[in-house]
Amino acid sequence: MEFQAEGSEYIFKTFGPEGTVELGKIMGSELAPGDIVALIGELGTGKTCFVRGLAIGLGIDKTVPISSPSFTIINEYPGAVPLYHFDFYRIDNVSQIFDLGYEEYFFGEGVTAIEWGEKFGRVLPKKHIRVQFFFQDDDIHRKIKITGSGKRFIQRMKSLGAKVKLATGCAMIDIG
Repeated sequence: MEFQAEGSEYIFKTFGPEGTVELGKIMGSELAPGDIVALIGELGTGKTCFVRGLAIGLGIDKTVPISSPSFTIINEYPGAVPLYHFDFYRIDNVSQIFDLGYEEYFFGEGVTAIEWGEKFGRVLPKKHIRVQFFFQDDDIHRKIKITGSGKRFIQRMKSLGAKVKLATGCAMIDIG
């Protein structure tokens, strides 16, 4: 994995699904109840792999299968810090999100990860973490851009960067 930092934008490069899971795991270890992570990217770019890593980083049992809730819209994974995993891909209008009682999840005791979070950005709180996934020149490597705001976000990203430098399968490219 490689990393690059510029302002409140942090760019990582992963070298396969294992690296994407590892980056998610490291980020998950930095998250706290009430954090919301919007995941943005084309089909197959690694959003669900990343959520698998978030779950592990949050302390959710590694044997719990993490899958995209494409048809159920939300999967809940219990743990010391629960993970609420949304998928907005099949949501057609914002009223469907309201019907889910999304606020209970967004402002509850867990961490919320939302695949296709860009579809209904207006329901996201101002302070959320945005993770964008991009294909690279092959089917294995990914560029992952993480953006956010606030002092807490920047502190967590610095910690994430230090941990990533020790990880395998992913890297931070530091240009700052």
